[in-house]
Amino acid sequence: MDWRNRSGLALAFLILVGLFVIIVVIGGVSYFVYKDSKSIVPVPPVACHCPDIADIRNRLKEVGAAAARYAQMAGTITAAAGPAGQPAMFSEDRWTQGEAAVQSDVNAAYTPGTKSGKGKTDTACVTRVESASACIRASLQTHENVHAASCEAAKQSGRTANLGDYKASMTMADYWLEEVAAYTEEARYLSSNLAQAMGESGCNPPPAAVKAETYPGRANKEDMRTRLAGAWRRLSAYVGGTK
Repeated sequence: MDWRNRSGLALAFLILVGLFVIIVVIGGVSYFVYKDSKSIVPVPPVACHCPDIADIRNRLKEVGAAAARYAQMAGTITAAAGPAGQPAMFSEDRWTQGEAAVQSDVNAAYTPGTKSGKGKTDTACVTRVESASACIRASLQTHENVHAASCEAAKQSGRTANLGDYKASMTMADYWLEEVAAYTEEARYLSSNLAQAMGESGCNPPPAAVKAETYPGRANKEDMRTRLAGAWRRLSAYVGGTK
């Protein structure tokens, strides 16, 4: 065999070995990153106790701030379209701008020294939550389960676009209202666990700090209740396969 042929075969072999190593490395990293990630995850009814009370109160403030901002944005973009206008569809640019506004409000609501966290539902409907507190992880999972249910329903009915991202098939207002619904579910979970924790034997938590409500949209509480009710109706329609 000509030495040039042998060199060519050796080079091809090295390239194949290199590709194999890259695939193994990427697969290994993906496994360790996502091995604990799941879609809809059952959440225990009680995951919080007396030592978690400060964290629960903080998370309730964050949840209230986020839900109010999402409701406000959904109302604004719906009003901009008008009664006969074409609703604005989900877009990455609008999503990025909205997330920045929500995060700013959540940061302002945060109580220093308490444990919070974050969650995500990806385009494969897989959820992931992160927090140093088991109590807050449970509340975050309650939130992400709402997104995962909507995501799975959209995929089962074929309502997906943009590389399978279920959000791309929604209007921007409907996605923001889904966020309101998810935060509402999380607030219910936190409120129930707060009552349970405060009722535990020997629990004597410090009184909650009283602070004026300054979150966007909170001035009109009746309007907020109406938006929350509408969010649940919209979410039920998506999960049920209708629109």
